[in-house]
Amino acid sequence: METQKAMLHISMAYMTKSHEKKSEILLKIANSHNKNNLNIRPHLYSLWLDSLVSAAKSINHDFDNNTEKLWRTCLQPGIDLMISRYQVV
Repeated sequence: METQKAMLHISMAYMTKSHEKKSEILLKIANSHNKNNLNIRPHLYSLWLDSLVSAAKSINHDFDNNTEKLWRTCLQPGIDLMISRYQVV
């Protein structure tokens, strides 16, 4: 469980950094997740985000619709980058 928490923390940090600009590390991670490597299919990223939002709502009663919108806005560019690298050889 501690390893999963650490990985979630790291992935959130990388995904939010991409909100400002594409980070080299996120690009490398995206390439490692493409169809030729870990094969993380594009539709799974929306499930990841939905699950993350759902978990946050369940533990934080102040997590309202505005907060959810901010999270989705902040994380979407990173998700878009991950998806865009899926077909890259």
